[in-house]
Amino acid sequence: MTEPVESKATPAKLRLIAGDYAFLALMVVVLISVTWIGILAYEEGLKTEVTKRNGEAWVSSMTEVGTKRLDAGYEIAACGGDTYVAPVVAAPEAPASEATSESTDAVPEKVAAPAVAPEPASWGRCFEYLQTHAPLKDLRNPFSGEAPKFEAACNPSDHALAGAIILEKLVPTPPGSSTPYVVSQLVATDPIGAKLQLRVTVCDKGGDGIKVSEFEF
Repeated sequence: MTEPVESKATPAKLRLIAGDYAFLALMVVVLISVTWIGILAYEEGLKTEVTKRNGEAWVSSMTEVGTKRLDAGYEIAACGGDTYVAPVVAAPEAPASEATSESTDAVPEKVAAPAVAPEPASWGRCFEYLQTHAPLKDLRNPFSGEAPKFEAACNPSDHALAGAIILEKLVPTPPGSSTPYVVSQLVATDPIGAKLQLRVTVCDKGGDGIKVSEFEF
């Protein structure tokens, strides 16, 4: 009796058609696009975090100044108490070469510096000092690479406000009012001779506001 002969079928070769190549190419493009979008989203997220840190730096510095600035003899005069007296600069003495032979024995009189009247303490002088001294002078807007700008308010329709800082003063309303505070922008002419309640907000990439903190200055 003869044994049955097993038939060995030759496996069919895998052949890719044009549609398969197009699908594979599409998948590669999709993967690259998703990866690139993820990288961009990560970078934009970092910029938003840096913007928030800029606001936190202002809150920290102003809170520290606010705890001492009304003390007598506070070293930062521009952010001090009720009045500000500008530094007195003495008039320069005349060069010795201009002295005549007749006045060689005379003692030159010192020119008295003009009296400077004290001025009410205002936010403008304090702001100028803070933004030109460490650590705030080194802050940069991550969206523009420039120093952060201070604006009146964030606005979602204005993307140019990305990275801006909003500094507002909160004035308490009488008891029983529907809102606890009247909110307005802190401007250069605002007096700072007394304690102020302030709020810092930053603008994200889309111009929307991100509240950082409320604090006493």
